[in-house]
Amino acid sequence: MDITAFTPFVKLLFAVLPIALGTYFFFSGKEKLGIAFLLLGAFCLRMVMITLDPFLHDWDERFHALVAKNMMDNPWVPMLRVNPVLPYNYQDWCCNHIWVHKQPLFLWQMALSMKLFGVNEVAMRLPSAIMGTIAVWLVYRTGYLWLKDKAVAYLAALLFALSYYQLEMTSGLMGLDHNDLVYHVYVLASIWAYTEYRNQLHKPLKWLLLIGLFVGCAVLNKWLTGLLVFAGWGTMLLFTPAERTDKKNWLHLLLALAVAVAIFLPWQIYTAQHFPKEMAWSQYHNYLHIIEPLEGHGGDAWYHLRYMLPHYGITLLPFMAVGLIMVFARGWLKRPYTIEMLVMVAIIYLFFSQVKTKMPAFTFAVAPILYMVTAYALVSAYQVAARHAHKLVLISAMIAIMLFAFRPWDIDKNRSINNKERNEKIYNTEVYKEIGQTLEEGYLVFNCKSFEDVEMMFYTDLNAHHWWPNEQVLDSLLNAGHMIAIFKSHGVQVLPPSITNNPRIMIIDKQLH
Repeated sequence: MDITAFTPFVKLLFAVLPIALGTYFFFSGKEKLGIAFLLLGAFCLRMVMITLDPFLHDWDERFHALVAKNMMDNPWVPMLRVNPVLPYNYQDWCCNHIWVHKQPLFLWQMALSMKLFGVNEVAMRLPSAIMGTIAVWLVYRTGYLWLKDKAVAYLAALLFALSYYQLEMTSGLMGLDHNDLVYHVYVLASIWAYTEYRNQLHKPLKWLLLIGLFVGCAVLNKWLTGLLVFAGWGTMLLFTPAERTDKKNWLHLLLALAVAVAIFLPWQIYTAQHFPKEMAWSQYHNYLHIIEPLEGHGGDAWYHLRYMLPHYGITLLPFMAVGLIMVFARGWLKRPYTIEMLVMVAIIYLFFSQVKTKMPAFTFAVAPILYMVTAYALVSAYQVAARHAHKLVLISAMIAIMLFAFRPWDIDKNRSINNKERNEKIYNTEVYKEIGQTLEEGYLVFNCKSFEDVEMMFYTDLNAHHWWPNEQVLDSLLNAGHMIAIFKSHGVQVLPPSITNNPRIMIIDKQLH
């Protein structure tokens, strides 16, 4: 049976079978087996997602993929274009040489995966699939420690396993893709380690070290919003008299913070010393996100609340709202973790509502907390409705809610065979791979489709560009000993006779779409 012949929808349904089985086991009293199958299904789903698209997505997966590929041989020198033979603007993150536009941890993970499994889309996306699966267990454990209900914890983990938005981030389709996915898993891991720390009577040192480790990794993946757990932790200490007056609590917080700083600070010092102008610009560019809507990514203060719909699905939003109300109405504020959880959600949404540059994934770091609250409301609603409705009707309703969180039809629609843009990406990718097998290493290739020089450099060892220089620059390159190949045309672009008639230039007679 050739599974590649199946549509994405069918593949997703096959992958979700272990989750369905796990749910049956869990609510039949076989909890460990249920969780094991849930994790298996979550991994299968994510493995399907990373195989659906045989090309690199435009924004920003292709750039992340190329930098990660270049880090395979030199992890301490983040490069987009390894050998820039022509002048470039170091401030232009899409086209420069030294690339410190993002923190390096997710790139190192991708580079390691490709070192082990080869340079291809699946190997590049594999760390996201693995970390997304780990996140499902973290949601379960954290939800249980907070809400003290295994059914609620399992349902929250189930929602997260089926999360349409996270699944499409895993595939690379959503903007910020693997960078934000890996970041939010490390943030979640720091919250989990904190709940374990609070849950221990004698507060073992290992949990403090793990909090610091995961916070450091979150910062080393995105930036200072990775410190989020300390905001919740510190707020709890300030507003809980018994905790506030115990100096040991503050020492513990400072110890975890010191561990985090020890993890993320060395890279900042190293890059500031070795790539000072690039790093200075990168930090300034980060600041500009706060005061300017960069690259057209603007929006009003309600932007992120509106984007809760694609994050969580319309069927979940009412339950999320009810869950938040129930947390207050049932006195959960007096229970452990609640203040911290609510403060972290509020800080993320309030901060990014004021930041001028808006991107949907910015607030997804607190999605696990909101899934826990949603699951709390869903379980409560089920228990109330069970007194009046038939069990089969209730189970059917829950399945429908899960499906609308999963949205397999939308995942399938995103891969429609009638999607012109997708088909063009697939075709062009195959052309770049073919040219890479035809031309020997060392060629300069010009006139790729806009920004798809990045793809060509990922799939080949050629130095590619999505434009062509003037006749004088071409002559100087040829006289310097460079071999040059130029795509004849794509779209409405046509090369001038001075290039097509130059016998020293190879014209690639392949039409790009």
